Amino acid sequence: MNLQFVPIGESEIETAALAELLSGDEWPFHGDRRPSRETVEGWLAAGRFTGSGVRSFWILVAEADATSQARLRLAEVAVGIVTLRDLADPTPVFDLRLRSAYRGRGFGSAAVRWLTDYIFTEFPEIRRIEGHTRRDNLAMQRVLERVRLVWLRHPPAGLAVGRRHARRALITARRVRLQPHPPELVNCA
Repeated sequence: MNLQFVPIGESEIETAALAELLSGDEWPFHGDRRPSRETVEGWLAAGRFTGSGVRSFWILVAEADATSQARLRLAEVAVGIVTLRDLADPTPVFDLRLRSAYRGRGFGSAAVRWLTDYIFTEFPEIRRIEGHTRRDNLAMQRVLERVRLVWLRHPPAGLAVGRRHARRALITARRVRLQPHPPELVNCA
């Protein structure tokens, strides 16, 4: 699978495409399952996807044209987006959103592998990254295990969102990512 990861800019065209992508699909394991365009525009204005300490990338199939002409259709051709937050923190957090049509096809594993390589190459001072997923999001848990993220024994405070949807935190350290064999997973139940 050959994917491109194109930085999401702050141009009007790109923010409109991002608002279309996020409001045009369902995100069953995120806080707002189907955000309205107005909600997404509020997120964009607040710097949730671009700005200081945040980097977001379009996930495109390599054959997709990432020229300015194609940016008009990004919401149609993008597989999804990946966002890095808290880049000034020693442990930044990532968020992955794949459009429904692309879930379960290996794009999530490819995106998280790219992300870990990118962050440890571009930010040599960062020693580990963190991702969160809900207990009922088994597909994402499998993705994160495949790319060798390790369950935290004691998840950070504030992750629980009720018993039914308590979250699990996973982390990968630079040294873990570079090991030839995956480490054992530690359940944070």
